[in-house]
Amino acid sequence: MPHCEKCEAIKEFLKEKNATFETIDLGEDEGVAALRKIYIKIKDKVTRTEDGQLPIPLFVAFDGDNVTGV
Repeated sequence: MPHCEKCEAIKEFLKEKNATFETIDLGEDEGVAALRKIYIKIKDKVTRTEDGQLPIPLFVAFDGDNVTGV
């Protein structure tokens, strides 16, 4: 999410660990569309907030085409 301190913190952590990662900007229509495509694979592994929202930041680990962590 734009201007999200937690999102920036996780990106900095991954950079420090020299991890390869991709971000999806949910402030843009293209980002929302990309998340919808991924969500099909992860929906059973995501615990939503009490009010039904997706947690932000949402970190998803893939091993090839398989989800290894959410």
